[in-house]
Amino acid sequence: MRSILLGMSGGIDSAVAAARLLDEGYEVVPLYLAMTKESDSRERERRERICRRLGLSLVTKDLRALFLEEVFHPFLETYRRGETPNPCIRCNERVKFKTLLAEMRSLGLDYLATGHYARIVLGEKRRRLARGYDIGKDQSYVLYRLDEDTRDHLLFPLGNSTKKEVVEEAFHRFGDLFEGVSESSDLCFLSSERRKDLMRSKPGPIVDLAGHELGRHQGLGLYTVGQRKGLGLAGGPWYVLKIDSERESLVVGRREDLTVRSVAAVLPFWHRKPLEGESLLAQHRYRTAARKITLDFIGDERFAVTYIEATPLPAPGQSLVLYEGDCILGGGIVEKQ
Repeated sequence: MRSILLGMSGGIDSAVAAARLLDEGYEVVPLYLAMTKESDSRERERRERICRRLGLSLVTKDLRALFLEEVFHPFLETYRRGETPNPCIRCNERVKFKTLLAEMRSLGLDYLATGHYARIVLGEKRRRLARGYDIGKDQSYVLYRLDEDTRDHLLFPLGNSTKKEVVEEAFHRFGDLFEGVSESSDLCFLSSERRKDLMRSKPGPIVDLAGHELGRHQGLGLYTVGQRKGLGLAGGPWYVLKIDSERESLVVGRREDLTVRSVAAVLPFWHRKPLEGESLLAQHRYRTAARKITLDFIGDERFAVTYIEATPLPAPGQSLVLYEGDCILGGGIVEKQ
């Protein structure tokens, strides 16, 4: 019998993924990765009820110290530099899937799986990471830094389904177990108010593109490129165009100033290294549509693209992920100007 380690969060997606794997004949070992302190005991009880319903024995691994070191503290430091990181990408690369792969091998299992909405497809030379069937729920973007070793052992039981189908299946399999359970957020480990408390720092000037001071900000970490609300400026609407940590200033402009044609990224990570001049698709933020680009330059530490049409200004620190059709080629971190 084929065996598989499943990342079990206790939500709808991981529960349905576990049930589907059992239906396919896998021996399933559910593993809960504790990365933050749970504020609601009902989450633990729900995980336990799911596993009892499916006849599985839940394993728990405490990763809170590793999460603080690899995700939480770097997230705060990057935000304070005026960048907008995606902590899910870093967590998937350095904590979640790294641990899942190690535990899979330690337990002598064959594969690992999660409830992400993405797909693994067979290419000519390698297994490729591709978008999930449900484009509105696709999570391939936050998985782009998973290495080949991980991808070779990875299964996504929900990759060919829509979220609506999964929710309906969860109701038929588990009844009202998930009634009132909300979707997890991109910043699941830090509430909005807590983030504001942590980021509040030295006030400074808010200036327009000509350098005229329009007001005062309450700490650069409270803002992100593209933000409109919370600026408190007259004569709006104004949008954040740049977070200048050297001058401790916030640069704002009008909506028409929020588009660019060229974007550069650093710290590239490739599944298949593209060639200069290739026409590809690029996505610069989770939940935004991919747009057509031409790859202008590619080096060991940096690459640059030009969009066929002007695109919304990406926030430094976000990831620029390149696609060939539905398949990921790789990507990097949007460079701070």
